[in-house]
Amino acid sequence: MPKFKLTPIPENIDRPEWRYSREVRPVYVSAANEAEARELATLEFINMARSSPGEALPDGRPWEHPDLVACREILEIGDPMPNGMVYIDK
Repeated sequence: MPKFKLTPIPENIDRPEWRYSREVRPVYVSAANEAEARELATLEFINMARSSPGEALPDGRPWEHPDLVACREILEIGDPMPNGMVYIDK
């Protein structure tokens, strides 16, 4: 199973979409393709809280936006990650 590294783009970390993610550090995801990797990261870190009632909801899926998150496939080293696994790069 391919593994992907998703890295938030530092210049865009202050965009309002990031309020809807519990995480803004790079993550690794084991997925069939880039689209699935982005979706799995979204599902793992989504935070649907709004800062105030009636606030317009921006697209709260920053992990799915190429202008907010770079994604690249990486070679698996060591033990393979199970399909669908998401972990934070610490």
